[in-house]
Amino acid sequence: MNDNQAIINKIISDAENFASSAIAAAEAQAQAAIGEARAKAEETENTERENAKKEGEELVARRMTIARLDGKKATLSAKQQIVADVFKKALDKLCSAPEDKYFALVKKGVEKYAESGDTVILSESAPFSAEKLQSAVSGSGITVLKQGKFRGGAIVSGAKRDTDLSFEALVADYYEKSSGDVARAIFGDE
Repeated sequence: MNDNQAIINKIISDAENFASSAIAAAEAQAQAAIGEARAKAEETENTERENAKKEGEELVARRMTIARLDGKKATLSAKQQIVADVFKKALDKLCSAPEDKYFALVKKGVEKYAESGDTVILSESAPFSAEKLQSAVSGSGITVLKQGKFRGGAIVSGAKRDTDLSFEALVADYYEKSSGDVARAIFGDE
């Protein structure tokens, strides 16, 4: 898991620069919306100064609230996209990991979850053969096939249970458990 964490940390580091520019753009959008609301309110105040002064002030307050909410919504959307991109990059990195690291990760999962009689279905795109994994876990009564229609990793299929060790499942599980921590690492406690 240290390799996964190192990959995640690298991706998080790369995402911080992207996050800064996305946040700046969202803040600029919020400032533009606030400025637009103020300009509209001033125009209304000039044309109906006597009768609409109070109404103009209320309009400004409502529009500023809406602008702040729109800005926060745009910022949140940008942050969510950045976090999703971090996890997509993590999946891409796992799928393109060097053969030795890829093999070690799959082998570790198979050794942990596969039992005698189970079938391990390797991703078709795995950078090593089914035979290589089969020989690495020989004597355990496990069959290995390289026919998985998923991006990376493996699936252990057995009579008692199936265990999804595909990289998509591993990243999705990590996302579910840790996306908040990842977001805090990227954006701080904003």
